[in-house]
Amino acid sequence: MTARPTSRRIGESGASQSVADGLGPDVVSVREERRRLAGMLRTAVGFRVDGPEGRVGVFRGVVPDFGDGLPDSIEVTTGLFLVTSVDVAFAEVVSVDPFGRRVGIGVTPDRGQARRRQTARNVRRFLRAGGRS
Repeated sequence: MTARPTSRRIGESGASQSVADGLGPDVVSVREERRRLAGMLRTAVGFRVDGPEGRVGVFRGVVPDFGDGLPDSIEVTTGLFLVTSVDVAFAEVVSVDPFGRRVGIGVTPDRGQARRRQTARNVRRFLRAGGRS
């Protein structure tokens, strides 16, 4: 019978602790990381949102924004001429880059394919307004 190798690390108190169990004084909890992302998102309005397939849209805000807890979702506006809003679950937010002004998400949101009539109506409304949204 072969013994399974385990890696061990000596903690500050001198007691050995298994690295595999993931409990150590230097491990940051996932919840704290999510809180940090939520705080950064509250100041990231107007940042570009990138998904796994490229640019998705522009970040508009967190929903709901109570300021103390984790939000349920984020609002992203998509489109160039016919602008629509899409909600993305907060759990899908991967990163916030304040220097590059980008928010990374892990999925490409479903933009809700509009029917031809609705798209034609939106185009007519856009053109009647003089090409301004």
